[in-house]
Amino acid sequence: YPRAYGLYVTLASLDVLLTWAILALGGSELNKLAAWIFATHGVTGATFFKFGTVAFVLVVCEFLGRHQDGELGRRLARWAVIISCVPVTVAIIELSDAEVWEARQAMRDAGHATPLSFDVDAAHP
Repeated sequence: YPRAYGLYVTLASLDVLLTWAILALGGSELNKLAAWIFATHGVTGATFFKFGTVAFVLVVCEFLGRHQDGELGRRLARWAVIISCVPVTVAIIELSDAEVWEARQAMRDAGHATPLSFDVDAAHP
């Protein structure tokens, strides 16, 4: 399912890049496991984690694709793409919302910590 795989890998890449951009701007990761991985292992760890899960899904698609004329594998590949659109869409909306970033900057300027955020550079110098 090369079309679905290519789109799935592209969306996974966008997810990591957009999440990193949001974190660098003082935002937060909503997925608790991913937030922990970003906090403890940085972008490199998050990238390995993301593409480990992508590789797992692709292997399962190929395995399932060998049964029932490939329909089950094709369905899983489509659902992987559809589900991957959600965090990418949310990240794009969040990055494009200037009011959110202005409010976060005002909080930082006033000496307040932004809720549920951490400094990506401080976590990994």
